[in-house]
Amino acid sequence: SLSSLISFTELMESRGMRASSNVLYSELCSPNPVEMMALGLSVDDKVARVHRVRSADDSPISLEYSSVPPDILPNPADVQNSLYDVLRKTGQAPTRAIQRVAAVNLSGSEATLLQMPEGAAVLKIERTGFLASGRPVEFTSGFYRSDHYDFVSEIRRV
Repeated sequence: SLSSLISFTELMESRGMRASSNVLYSELCSPNPVEMMALGLSVDDKVARVHRVRSADDSPISLEYSSVPPDILPNPADVQNSLYDVLRKTGQAPTRAIQRVAAVNLSGSEATLLQMPEGAAVLKIERTGFLASGRPVEFTSGFYRSDHYDFVSEIRRV
């Protein structure tokens, strides 16, 4: 559902699959312009970045590039599987998010990581997660195999 905020791990478990991650990169670094805008950071701030290949039953189905302010995630290496599980332990997991979904074609390196042909169509999802206070605490950009994902939404006449 497009109206539920659940983690990749929770989604895979709800489908009866085992979620896992291969961490490609985790580090505190200077934020890029997109991260500064999404998370309300300045050029002098740091950001915790975690890049992962996410798999279900050992089959890679998404690439996730997550950015979190360092006071929310001081040690990005703590994220080995679920980012939301790590954030929940400190009461800092998002309670709502704004998400954008688009169809894109994979580049060579992304295709290799997802074990798909270069140029294959995938879903690109960009999500900014917020605490109940309204503070942005997560920006994730990811590529999701369109042969494993579909979305359902309820719409109403206003």
